[in-house]
Amino acid sequence: MSGGNIRLVCNFQETCIKNYLHNYPNTPHICSDIRNLTGNKIHTKTGMKPRELDILDGSPPCPPFSMSGLKQKGWNKTKTVYGKLQANIEDLTFDFINIAKIIQPKVIVCENVKGLTMAPVKRHFEKMLNGFQGNGYQTIYKVFNSFDYGVPQKRERVFIISIRDDVLEKL
Repeated sequence: MSGGNIRLVCNFQETCIKNYLHNYPNTPHICSDIRNLTGNKIHTKTGMKPRELDILDGSPPCPPFSMSGLKQKGWNKTKTVYGKLQANIEDLTFDFINIAKIIQPKVIVCENVKGLTMAPVKRHFEKMLNGFQGNGYQTIYKVFNSFDYGVPQKRERVFIISIRDDVLEKL
């Protein structure tokens, strides 16, 4: 509504892609596990080269970091997630960082549950922050409560914002 142009949607759940396309038909999409994506697939589907994308927005799965979940007790396991067998979904955060490294967008927005910022998974969170920074981004984060923004539920989420170093220099 504010003039953005969605270049690609990716989700490994077919039902999510179908719902998205119902609301936004003709959107370029890939129904695949992020681990199966390559830079070539992304660049071919979007028609973009590295460093051209303005914003990469992603939300890796939150169950491994949820306050009510198993946290680290469920890590390093293969289990059924959203109806599909998935291994080590806690590591998908790093797959997202690797995709960002390939695409090299100007800005990265990564959202997840507040639990990611707390013990015992805080080291994982710090490793994520270091991953974005190691790819040439200045990175900050903040926890927000959706209730404070008119959403009729109290859900705390962490938003990680990373701005590519050369873009930040121009600002």
